[in-house]
Amino acid sequence: MKTLWLLALSFPLFFSAQTGEDLYTELKLNLPKTKNTAKEVRVEPDEIYLDKKMCFLLTLNDVDNEGEEKQTEYGLVPYSYEIKSLKGELLFFGVSKKDEAGNWKGIVDFNIIGKKAYRNPKVTGATRLMENLVANNVFNKDCSVNLDNLKQFYEKSNQN
Repeated sequence: MKTLWLLALSFPLFFSAQTGEDLYTELKLNLPKTKNTAKEVRVEPDEIYLDKKMCFLLTLNDVDNEGEEKQTEYGLVPYSYEIKSLKGELLFFGVSKKDEAGNWKGIVDFNIIGKKAYRNPKVTGATRLMENLVANNVFNKDCSVNLDNLKQFYEKSNQN
């Protein structure tokens, strides 16, 4: 009976498949941190929170639900998003699409610093972008952007 119990408990360990989500970790670029650096992010359908404070507006353009795609400067894409300040200033514009192998790929314009076509396999959409920016000390608790860290993030991790 004891053997059967141990077997039942270990069954999920042998037969559960790890997904890409299970293996995901943020980029670690060791960018400078201050006492005002935001520590956590929560992405909701229309807004983004830093340390439980609403800081940004999020617009998701999901046209894939009808099998359609949206024309962008990066070609036809099923998903695009905009991240804006609470005053409406466009900070980031991104698109997501699948490659030939079926893996999601993202392209992001860092409008706030005038940089385009950022690519990194760890940044496939708005949530992953924000997780990586927060993990690398790009945002402050007051919702401001550490522009020096943002520029370093772009330069050190862009695989374009």
